[in-house]
Amino acid sequence: MLSGMGVSGRIVMGTAVKLESEQLSELDKYLERTEEDIILITPELTVQDVIKFDRYPVVGFVTETGGFNSHLAILARRMELTAVLSVPGCMDFVTDGDYLILDGIEGNLVVNPRRITIENYQKIIQKLCEDDNRIRSLVGKDTVTKDGFQVCLMGNIDNETDAGKVCENGGEGVGLFRTENLYTVRESLPTEEEQFEIYRKIAEKMDGKPITIRTLDAGGDHPISYLEMEQEENPFLGCRGIRYSFRRSDIFKTQCRAILRASAYGKFRILLPMLSSLAELRRARTIIALIREELDQQKIAYDRELPVGVMIETPAAVWLADHFAKEADFLSIGTNDLTQYTIAADRGNKQIAKLYSHYHPAVLRSIEHVVKCCRKENTPVSICGEAAGDARLLPLLFLYGVDELSVSPTAILQTRQQIRSLDLRQYRGILASMNNLSTIEETESCLDAFSATI
Repeated sequence: MLSGMGVSGRIVMGTAVKLESEQLSELDKYLERTEEDIILITPELTVQDVIKFDRYPVVGFVTETGGFNSHLAILARRMELTAVLSVPGCMDFVTDGDYLILDGIEGNLVVNPRRITIENYQKIIQKLCEDDNRIRSLVGKDTVTKDGFQVCLMGNIDNETDAGKVCENGGEGVGLFRTENLYTVRESLPTEEEQFEIYRKIAEKMDGKPITIRTLDAGGDHPISYLEMEQEENPFLGCRGIRYSFRRSDIFKTQCRAILRASAYGKFRILLPMLSSLAELRRARTIIALIREELDQQKIAYDRELPVGVMIETPAAVWLADHFAKEADFLSIGTNDLTQYTIAADRGNKQIAKLYSHYHPAVLRSIEHVVKCCRKENTPVSICGEAAGDARLLPLLFLYGVDELSVSPTAILQTRQQIRSLDLRQYRGILASMNNLSTIEETESCLDAFSATI
């Protein structure tokens, strides 16, 4: 048995397909000839590779690299794929055609298991299926704590299919539509009409529920090959997000125009990524205002009240939150990148994985500060990173004043169950306690101590 980092709460069984890094460029060639459940073993994978798995019977994958909060892990959870990352030597111990059990809960990979091991895992899988069926009863139920604190629980999506999953799981809207996949799964830029049709179809699925579309967050760990983006020594601190949108204003204008046109068919919001100054918000608003004028001249319908918001994911944005809260229509705290930039810890680097934690007091104080600024200006604020689905952290977020969360579609019902089991009156005093803490470990111990008394 090999062990690594389990990043999805599932267990699957299947046949091994082992690919070296250089073979991943021809992924289709190796997967299209198989019909049985596949567990892919490879040194590393990109998000673009995993997106292709939808076409084939891939049920899980194992890599030698990666971390729990990497985009690879987040995508695996969203696609309901079992994944175990950071398994050194997995390529040496697995052969093509081996029968495997992949445990994404404990992070184990069992190669050619004995019958008794298979039977034991089958019982565990059966129990997990029963739990999933029970939680389905929460579809359509309110997301409210025992003491009456109401929460708007929405879903993060990457495509139209995900929007359907949000509806199936009783999500109250789309809190974050990451539009990068509209660009990365193609070999050329999507046209305005193509984008408009996708947004309009999602609006039809959501049937009047809010849809927050983040404009293209190119750069960093979202490379788009055909754009021929310049190589950067540190792309995470380079020309990404809104910075790239201003560099390629043609792409930004096309996307915003498609969103505005689609807003005639649904309740849309535009979310701007990677801002670090008020000048960027004002410049983006000016561009959007010019697009509105064009649509008016062409007599094309759109929502004249369409909100424009800011994603808070840099320390600069945190400490300008009082100004952003005055000028933006809403704020959305992206805790994944906020954690990365606040602690200066690469979210995908396993060597410093222990440093990357949204339990870090600096991250939590940043969230609290942003929420306070929004409450003062009566500006809506949400959380859309992995912290939004962390059961241990939920009471603290609610006591800060967060009342809108966006999680993976597959996590909506579990998160709703966790919220409905909470009584925030039992967490009185936790805010005062948190103010005296200075380490990740102290924060975790404090949260556990309050939970243990309930």
